[in-house]
Amino acid sequence: MMRGNTLSVVVANRHHEELSNLGEIEPIYFSEKRYAAGILDGLAHYRFFELLDPV
Repeated sequence: MMRGNTLSVVVANRHHEELSNLGEIEPIYFSEKRYAAGILDGLAHYRFFELLDPV
């Protein structure tokens, strides 16, 4: 699910330790924040909304 040409985020409350080795082979951002705050942190990290083309 987190392999390929994707932007991935692992939030602090879910499987941080189990997925930590993926950071060595895939571009995965490990957020220090939990739950939805971790998702928002990941969106900010990847500058998701800044890179959108305004309509």
